[in-house]
Amino acid sequence: MTALIVTGGPVFDGERLIPAQAVAVRDGTIVAVGSLAAARAAVPGADEVDAAGGVIAPSFADAHVHLGLVALEALDCSLDDAGSEAACLERIRAHAASLTDPQAWVRGGGWRAEWFAGGTPSREALDAVVPDRPVLLLDSDRHGGWANSRALALAGIDRTTPDPPDGRIVRGADGEPQGTLREGAVDLVGRVAPEPSPAALAPGIRAAADHLISLGVTGWQEAALASFGSIPDFTDAYHLALAAGLRGRPTGAIWVPRDLTVDGVDAFVAGVRERADAAHATGCRSSIRGMCPDSPRPEPR
Repeated sequence: MTALIVTGGPVFDGERLIPAQAVAVRDGTIVAVGSLAAARAAVPGADEVDAAGGVIAPSFADAHVHLGLVALEALDCSLDDAGSEAACLERIRAHAASLTDPQAWVRGGGWRAEWFAGGTPSREALDAVVPDRPVLLLDSDRHGGWANSRALALAGIDRTTPDPPDGRIVRGADGEPQGTLREGAVDLVGRVAPEPSPAALAPGIRAAADHLISLGVTGWQEAALASFGSIPDFTDAYHLALAAGLRGRPTGAIWVPRDLTVDGVDAFVAGVRERADAAHATGCRSSIRGMCPDSPRPEPR
Protein backbone atom coordinates (compact mmCIF):
# COMPACT_ATOMS: atom_id res chain seq x y z
CA MET A 1 0.00 0.00 0.00
CA THR A 2 1.19 3.51 -0.83
CA ALA A 3 -0.19 6.30 1.31
CA LEU A 4 0.33 10.05 1.41
CA ILE A 5 -1.02 13.04 3.32
CA VAL A 6 -0.75 16.52 1.84
CA THR A 7 -1.29 19.51 4.07
CA GLY A 8 -0.26 23.13 4.42
CA GLY A 9 -2.27 24.75 1.63
CA PRO A 10 -5.80 25.56 0.39
CA VAL A 11 -7.66 22.54 -0.97
CA PHE A 12 -9.29 22.94 -4.39
CA ASP A 13 -11.48 20.22 -5.94
CA GLY A 14 -11.62 21.66 -9.43
CA GLU A 15 -14.70 23.80 -8.79
CA ARG A 16 -14.37 25.32 -5.34
CA LEU A 17 -12.10 25.73 -2.34
CA ILE A 18 -12.84 23.23 0.42
CA PRO A 19 -12.44 24.17 4.10
CA ALA A 20 -9.94 21.44 4.90
CA GLN A 21 -6.48 21.11 6.41
CA ALA A 22 -5.32 17.97 4.65
CA VAL A 23 -5.92 15.43 1.91
CA ALA A 24 -5.17 11.72 2.41
CA VAL A 25 -4.41 9.40 -0.51
CA ARG A 26 -4.17 5.59 -0.45
CA ASP A 27 -3.08 3.60 -3.53
CA GLY A 28 -3.83 6.50 -5.84
CA THR A 29 -7.30 7.22 -4.44
CA ILE A 30 -8.27 10.19 -2.25
CA VAL A 31 -9.73 8.66 0.92
CA ALA A 32 -10.10 11.67 3.24
CA VAL A 33 -10.41 15.44 2.97
CA GLY A 34 -10.71 17.35 6.21
CA SER A 35 -8.71 17.84 9.38
CA LEU A 36 -5.14 16.64 9.72
CA ALA A 37 -6.28 14.28 12.46
CA ALA A 38 -8.90 12.74 10.14
CA ALA A 39 -6.34 12.33 7.39
CA ARG A 40 -3.90 10.61 9.74
CA ALA A 41 -6.65 8.31 10.95
CA ALA A 42 -7.52 7.36 7.38
CA VAL A 43 -3.93 6.45 6.42
CA PRO A 44 -1.96 5.70 9.61
CA GLY A 45 1.77 6.06 9.21
CA ALA A 46 1.53 7.74 5.79
CA ASP A 47 4.23 10.05 4.54
CA GLU A 48 3.28 13.70 4.94
CA VAL A 49 4.03 16.48 2.47
CA ASP A 50 3.81 20.17 3.38
CA ALA A 51 2.48 22.14 0.41
CA ALA A 52 3.99 25.29 1.96
CA GLY A 53 1.02 27.43 0.97
CA GLY A 54 0.61 25.96 -2.51
CA VAL A 55 -2.78 24.87 -3.78
CA ILE A 56 -3.66 21.21 -3.14
CA ALA A 57 -5.67 19.78 -6.05
CA PRO A 58 -6.25 16.28 -7.42
CA SER A 59 -5.03 17.31 -10.90
CA PHE A 60 -5.22 19.96 -13.57
CA ALA A 61 -6.83 20.12 -17.01
CA ASP A 62 -5.37 22.03 -19.94
CA ALA A 63 -7.80 23.48 -22.49
CA HIS A 64 -5.30 23.86 -25.33
CA VAL A 65 -2.50 21.40 -26.04
CA HIS A 66 -1.08 19.72 -29.15
CA LEU A 67 0.13 16.28 -28.13
CA GLY A 68 -0.24 15.21 -31.74
CA LEU A 69 2.34 17.80 -32.74
CA VAL A 70 4.66 16.56 -30.01
CA ALA A 71 4.34 13.05 -31.44
CA LEU A 72 4.78 14.32 -35.00
CA GLU A 73 7.94 16.25 -34.26
CA ALA A 74 9.39 13.39 -32.25
CA LEU A 75 9.55 11.60 -35.60
CA ASP A 76 11.12 14.57 -37.34
CA CYS A 77 13.58 17.43 -36.86
CA SER A 78 13.04 19.44 -33.67
CA LEU A 79 14.32 23.03 -33.68
CA ASP A 80 12.60 24.14 -30.46
CA ASP A 81 15.76 24.89 -28.50
CA ALA A 82 18.17 25.50 -31.39
CA GLY A 83 18.64 29.16 -30.47
CA SER A 84 20.10 30.46 -33.73
CA GLU A 85 19.94 30.17 -37.50
CA ALA A 86 23.28 28.36 -37.60
CA ALA A 87 22.14 25.78 -35.06
CA CYS A 88 18.87 25.26 -36.95
CA LEU A 89 20.69 24.63 -40.21
CA GLU A 90 23.11 22.19 -38.61
CA ARG A 91 20.25 20.18 -37.08
CA ILE A 92 18.43 20.16 -40.41
CA ARG A 93 21.55 19.02 -42.26
CA ALA A 94 22.19 16.22 -39.75
CA HIS A 95 18.57 15.07 -39.80
CA ALA A 96 18.50 14.97 -43.59
CA ALA A 97 21.71 12.96 -43.64
CA SER A 98 20.13 10.40 -41.29
CA LEU A 99 17.22 9.65 -43.63
CA THR A 100 17.63 6.44 -45.61
CA ASP A 101 14.80 7.08 -48.05
CA PRO A 102 16.14 9.41 -50.77
CA GLN A 103 12.61 10.70 -51.42
CA ALA A 104 11.73 11.41 -47.80
CA TRP A 105 10.82 14.94 -46.81
CA VAL A 106 12.61 16.76 -44.01
CA ARG A 107 9.83 17.75 -41.62
CA GLY A 108 9.73 19.24 -38.14
CA GLY A 109 9.61 22.66 -36.56
CA GLY A 110 10.23 24.98 -33.64
CA TRP A 111 12.24 27.80 -35.23
CA ARG A 112 11.72 31.32 -33.91
CA ALA A 113 11.60 34.48 -36.02
CA GLU A 114 14.12 36.32 -33.85
CA TRP A 115 16.84 33.87 -34.87
CA PHE A 116 16.74 35.16 -38.46
CA ALA A 117 17.45 38.50 -40.10
CA GLY A 118 14.14 40.26 -40.63
CA GLY A 119 12.33 37.37 -38.94
CA THR A 120 12.09 35.45 -42.22
CA PRO A 121 14.33 32.40 -42.82
CA SER A 122 15.14 31.88 -46.49
CA ARG A 123 14.84 28.99 -48.93
CA GLU A 124 18.43 29.62 -50.05
CA ALA A 125 19.70 28.83 -46.55
CA LEU A 126 17.80 25.54 -46.60
CA ASP A 127 18.95 24.79 -50.15
CA ALA A 128 22.55 25.08 -48.99
CA VAL A 129 22.17 22.26 -46.45
CA VAL A 130 19.45 20.17 -48.12
CA PRO A 131 19.48 20.71 -51.90
CA ASP A 132 18.18 17.32 -53.00
CA ARG A 133 14.97 16.69 -51.03
CA PRO A 134 11.96 18.80 -49.97
CA VAL A 135 12.00 20.55 -46.59
CA LEU A 136 9.07 22.02 -44.63
CA LEU A 137 9.55 23.21 -41.05
CA LEU A 138 6.90 24.91 -38.91
CA ASP A 139 7.74 27.84 -36.65
CA SER A 140 7.52 27.84 -32.85
CA ASP A 141 3.80 28.66 -32.73
CA ARG A 142 3.06 26.40 -35.74
CA HIS A 143 1.36 29.22 -37.66
CA GLY A 144 4.17 29.70 -40.14
CA GLY A 145 6.45 27.55 -42.27
CA TRP A 146 9.93 27.51 -43.81
CA ALA A 147 10.35 25.68 -47.12
CA ASN A 148 13.25 25.06 -49.47
CA SER A 149 13.19 25.43 -53.24
CA ARG A 150 12.46 21.75 -53.79
CA ALA A 151 9.32 21.84 -51.59
CA LEU A 152 8.09 25.07 -53.19
CA ALA A 153 8.54 23.58 -56.66
CA LEU A 154 6.62 20.41 -55.74
CA ALA A 155 3.79 22.62 -54.47
CA GLY A 156 3.84 24.66 -57.70
CA ILE A 157 4.62 27.88 -55.86
CA ASP A 158 6.39 30.56 -57.91
CA ARG A 159 6.26 34.31 -58.43
CA THR A 160 2.85 34.01 -60.12
CA THR A 161 1.19 32.09 -57.27
CA PRO A 162 -1.36 34.30 -55.49
CA ASP A 163 -1.51 34.48 -51.72
CA PRO A 164 -4.33 32.37 -50.29
CA PRO A 165 -7.17 34.27 -48.58
CA ASP A 166 -5.95 33.19 -45.13
CA GLY A 167 -2.19 33.47 -45.54
CA ARG A 168 0.82 35.02 -47.23
CA ILE A 169 3.75 33.84 -49.31
CA VAL A 170 6.65 36.03 -48.22
CA ARG A 171 8.45 37.28 -51.33
CA GLY A 172 11.80 38.83 -52.17
CA ALA A 173 12.28 42.13 -53.94
CA ASP A 174 12.09 40.28 -57.28
CA GLY A 175 8.68 38.78 -56.39
CA GLU A 176 10.03 35.24 -56.04
CA PRO A 177 8.95 33.18 -53.00
CA GLN A 178 11.46 33.89 -50.26
CA GLY A 179 10.91 30.63 -48.37
CA THR A 180 8.77 31.78 -45.45
CA LEU A 181 5.04 31.02 -45.46
CA ARG A 182 2.40 32.53 -43.18
CA GLU A 183 -0.78 30.87 -41.90
CA GLY A 184 -2.82 29.34 -44.75
CA ALA A 185 0.09 29.59 -47.18
CA VAL A 186 1.70 26.69 -45.32
CA ASP A 187 -1.17 24.52 -46.59
CA LEU A 188 0.01 25.04 -50.16
CA VAL A 189 3.12 23.00 -49.37
CA GLY A 190 1.63 20.83 -46.64
CA ARG A 191 -0.96 19.33 -48.98
CA VAL A 192 1.74 17.75 -51.18
CA ALA A 193 3.81 16.44 -48.27
CA PRO A 194 3.22 12.85 -47.09
CA GLU A 195 1.61 12.33 -43.69
CA PRO A 196 2.91 9.84 -41.11
CA SER A 197 0.64 6.93 -40.30
CA PRO A 198 -1.55 6.93 -37.17
CA ALA A 199 0.40 3.87 -35.99
CA ALA A 200 3.63 5.86 -36.10
CA LEU A 201 2.10 8.75 -34.13
CA ALA A 202 0.22 6.82 -31.43
CA PRO A 203 3.26 5.91 -29.27
CA GLY A 204 4.37 9.55 -29.24
CA ILE A 205 0.93 10.69 -28.09
CA ARG A 206 1.04 8.17 -25.25
CA ALA A 207 4.52 9.33 -24.22
CA ALA A 208 3.43 12.98 -24.30
CA ALA A 209 0.35 12.14 -22.22
CA ASP A 210 2.52 10.43 -19.62
CA HIS A 211 4.65 13.58 -19.42
CA LEU A 212 1.56 15.74 -18.86
CA ILE A 213 0.39 13.41 -16.11
CA SER A 214 3.81 13.58 -14.45
CA LEU A 215 3.23 17.34 -14.18
CA GLY A 216 -0.24 16.88 -12.69
CA VAL A 217 -2.22 17.52 -15.88
CA THR A 218 -4.59 14.57 -16.25
CA GLY A 219 -7.18 16.02 -18.65
CA TRP A 220 -6.65 18.04 -21.81
CA GLN A 221 -8.14 19.18 -25.07
CA GLU A 222 -6.26 18.35 -28.26
CA ALA A 223 -6.73 21.78 -29.78
CA ALA A 224 -7.32 20.89 -33.43
CA LEU A 225 -8.34 17.64 -35.11
CA ALA A 226 -8.06 18.04 -38.88
CA SER A 227 -5.47 18.20 -41.63
CA PHE A 228 -4.27 21.80 -42.00
CA GLY A 229 -1.02 23.72 -42.37
CA SER A 230 0.97 20.51 -43.01
CA ILE A 231 -0.43 19.08 -39.75
CA PRO A 232 -2.28 15.75 -40.09
CA ASP A 233 -5.54 14.79 -38.42
CA PHE A 234 -4.60 13.04 -35.17
CA THR A 235 -8.01 11.44 -34.52
CA ASP A 236 -7.08 7.93 -35.65
CA ALA A 237 -3.73 8.13 -33.86
CA TYR A 238 -5.54 9.03 -30.63
CA HIS A 239 -7.92 6.09 -31.06
CA LEU A 240 -4.93 3.75 -31.45
CA ALA A 241 -3.27 5.31 -28.41
CA LEU A 242 -6.46 4.90 -26.36
CA ALA A 243 -6.75 1.25 -27.42
CA ALA A 244 -3.15 0.73 -26.30
CA GLY A 245 -3.81 2.17 -22.83
CA LEU A 246 -3.42 5.94 -23.09
CA ARG A 247 -3.74 7.43 -19.61
CA GLY A 248 -5.67 10.62 -18.96
CA ARG A 249 -8.93 12.17 -20.17
CA PRO A 250 -8.42 13.68 -23.64
CA THR A 251 -11.01 15.72 -25.49
CA GLY A 252 -10.72 16.81 -29.10
CA ALA A 253 -11.58 20.13 -30.74
CA ILE A 254 -12.79 19.98 -34.34
CA TRP A 255 -10.90 22.34 -36.64
CA VAL A 256 -13.21 24.53 -38.73
CA PRO A 257 -11.55 25.32 -42.08
CA ARG A 258 -10.82 28.99 -42.58
CA ASP A 259 -12.29 28.87 -46.08
CA LEU A 260 -15.60 27.33 -45.00
CA THR A 261 -18.53 29.17 -46.58
CA VAL A 262 -22.20 29.24 -45.63
CA ASP A 263 -22.92 26.87 -48.50
CA GLY A 264 -20.46 24.35 -47.08
CA VAL A 265 -21.70 24.31 -43.48
CA ASP A 266 -24.18 21.44 -43.95
CA ALA A 267 -21.56 19.19 -45.55
CA PHE A 268 -19.04 20.10 -42.85
CA VAL A 269 -21.50 19.25 -40.05
CA ALA A 270 -22.39 15.98 -41.80
CA GLY A 271 -18.70 15.10 -41.92
CA VAL A 272 -18.33 15.82 -38.20
CA ARG A 273 -21.33 13.61 -37.45
CA GLU A 274 -19.82 10.84 -39.55
CA ARG A 275 -16.61 11.06 -37.52
CA ALA A 276 -18.63 10.96 -34.29
CA ASP A 277 -20.51 7.86 -35.49
CA ALA A 278 -17.21 6.18 -36.37
CA ALA A 279 -15.94 6.97 -32.88
CA HIS A 280 -19.08 5.47 -31.33
CA ALA A 281 -18.59 2.34 -33.42
CA THR A 282 -15.17 1.83 -31.85
CA GLY A 283 -16.51 2.41 -28.33
CA CYS A 284 -15.47 6.04 -28.13
CA ARG A 285 -17.58 9.15 -27.88
CA SER A 286 -17.65 11.97 -30.41
CA SER A 287 -14.30 13.64 -30.95
CA ILE A 288 -16.01 16.92 -30.08
CA ARG A 289 -16.96 15.89 -26.55
CA GLY A 290 -14.33 13.32 -25.64
CA MET A 291 -12.30 10.80 -27.52
CA CYS A 292 -13.17 7.86 -25.32
CA PRO A 293 -15.13 7.72 -22.05
CA ASP A 294 -13.37 4.66 -20.70
CA SER A 295 -9.76 5.75 -20.93
CA PRO A 296 -8.01 4.91 -17.65
CA ARG A 297 -7.94 7.59 -15.00
CA PRO A 298 -4.42 8.42 -13.77
CA GLU A 299 -3.50 8.55 -10.13
CA PRO A 300 -4.21 11.90 -8.46
CA ARG A 301 -1.26 14.26 -8.12
